[in-house]
Amino acid sequence: MDITITKRKQKPLSEMPREHFHQGRGELYYLCEGRRRMFVGSTLYTLSAGDVMYIPPGCLHRVSYNDKNEAERYVLTFPDGAVQPGLFPVSEALFNARECPQAERLLEWILTEYESGKQYADEMVSALFGALMITVARLPGSVSSSAVRCTEEEQIQRAAQYIAMHPDRRITLDEAARYAGFSRTYFSRRFKEVTGFGFSDYLTAVRLDKAAELLRRGDASVTETAYQCGFNDSNYFAAVFKKHFGVTPHRFRKRCSNTPML
Repeated sequence: MDITITKRKQKPLSEMPREHFHQGRGELYYLCEGRRRMFVGSTLYTLSAGDVMYIPPGCLHRVSYNDKNEAERYVLTFPDGAVQPGLFPVSEALFNARECPQAERLLEWILTEYESGKQYADEMVSALFGALMITVARLPGSVSSSAVRCTEEEQIQRAAQYIAMHPDRRITLDEAARYAGFSRTYFSRRFKEVTGFGFSDYLTAVRLDKAAELLRRGDASVTETAYQCGFNDSNYFAAVFKKHFGVTPHRFRKRCSNTPML
C-alpha cells in the first residue's frame, strides 16, 4: 500500500506556500504540539495539540500557523480506497486524541517502520495503518467540534461555503463581498487572512475540484465540464487544469476510466 508519513516541526507564523489538493489521496494530520489553523473544504478549524484531522481524497485544504511558538505535526497520506468504507464520513472530520496516547504511539511506530528499510516494512506499515484508522474513528469529535466561532470569520466562512456550493456560477469578488456583508477591499483582505487563499485562487480551486469530480464520472465532455464549472473558455480551462493536476482534462478522464474499481 502506498502510504507516506512525515513528522516535522513548523516555525512560528508559517503557512503552506500553496493549497493542498491530493488527487486520489487522503490525509491524516495529527498535531503533536502547538496550535494550527486549517481551512478544509470550506470550513475553518483551529487545532490544538492532540487533535487529528481526517481529510478525504481530493479535499482542498490549507494550513497556517499564527502562534509565536513552534508546532510539531505528523502528516500521513494514503491512496483512495485504503480506508475501510463507512469508517469515516465523506467530508473532513476533526477528532480529539488528547486522552488517547495510542494514536500518537501508532504514528510513531508507523514512522519508524516507514524509515527503517527493514524486511516486510511495507507490510508492517499497512497493518499499523489499519489499526491507526480504527483507533482514530473511535475518538470523540465531529466535523464542527472545533470549527471557527468568531462572528466575522463565520461571515467569511459562509461566503467560502457559498462559493463551494455554486462552482458553476461566475461569482465575482463584489458578489462574494456583498454576500459576506463587507466592502470589496476589506473582504478581499480578510478572506486571505482567514482562509489562507486569495479569493480568485480559492474560486479556481473549487471549480477545478468540481471539474475533476465530473470528469471522473464521465457524464459530460471536457467542454461541457468547463462550462458547468464556471469556465467561459474550454482552452483556458484545459490549461489551468493541466497546471493544477499535471495532466490534460482528456487524459485525466481517460486515466480515471481505466482505473479498476476497488
